[in-house]
Amino acid sequence: MKVFAGLMLLSSTPIWAQPGPAEPIAQRPIVPQMPVTVKGPAGSQGAPTSEAPAEAAKPQTLQGTLTFVPLPQTKSIEAYEGVEFRLDGLPVGPTDQVSRDALVALKDKKVELVCTVEMPSLPRPDESYPMDADGEPMPRPLKCAVSAIKLL
Repeated sequence: MKVFAGLMLLSSTPIWAQPGPAEPIAQRPIVPQMPVTVKGPAGSQGAPTSEAPAEAAKPQTLQGTLTFVPLPQTKSIEAYEGVEFRLDGLPVGPTDQVSRDALVALKDKKVELVCTVEMPSLPRPDESYPMDADGEPMPRPLKCAVSAIKLL
């Protein structure tokens, strides 16, 4: 034990030089606990639910108001996340079946859509990205890829 500037040190090796975990912290998928209204097979409204990664590939029918906020043309967290469309707060996105222009045409209207939850992608190594507190790439949000939409 040593005394340094009035502090007792239990070890002469600085904390940054001591051995630590050899492996980086594993990345965990971020699954938001976002309530959505799911229309059941008999047409009844289901209770609010949250998506699990295992159920992410199943198409779902959702109802709500579609909102549109264009992405900023500057580097920002909003541009990195890439969320232009939301259905009552749930991020949704265009696909080959439903174009971006079709979604823009229905902005601020009550719609029913069929979508499939897509897992977010990690940034490419050559891409700049915002970082979280651990220095890892900030996770992008889950999006629901729209395969069909109709006006209510």
